[in-house]
Amino acid sequence: MNFRFMQSLIYQIKCLRAQKEKDEERQRLYYKRMVMEDSDVALIRIIECFLDSCPHKVIHMTAIINSGFQPTLGQLISLTFAFSGFAWSLAAYQRCIRLAQPDKRQLSFAGIMCQCVWHFCVTFARVLAIV
Repeated sequence: MNFRFMQSLIYQIKCLRAQKEKDEERQRLYYKRMVMEDSDVALIRIIECFLDSCPHKVIHMTAIINSGFQPTLGQLISLTFAFSGFAWSLAAYQRCIRLAQPDKRQLSFAGIMCQCVWHFCVTFARVLAIV
């Protein structure tokens, strides 16, 4: 994944150089490549997030429920941050996808936050249903 980050950074630098040279065609080309690379990285982050953390959180929630549903503050904080991470990775992916499509309007910060809350609730409900 570090290679993807570096490739995106290289495209960004090339895009800025083309902008300084006022070469709009090269600027669009490198911008498009940078956005596509960023979309790939966001998708990899989603896969990593769900394959790495989600099974752990299912087991964690199962243990909490089996122990009489009396979670400690640390457990609640851990679950909150995990599900917030899931929600943020999904919202970031949606943002990257919209950046890659020039005919779509870009998401505002409020829109991204609304998506985070939405994805948080949906992911929490689905994992709770599995538990």
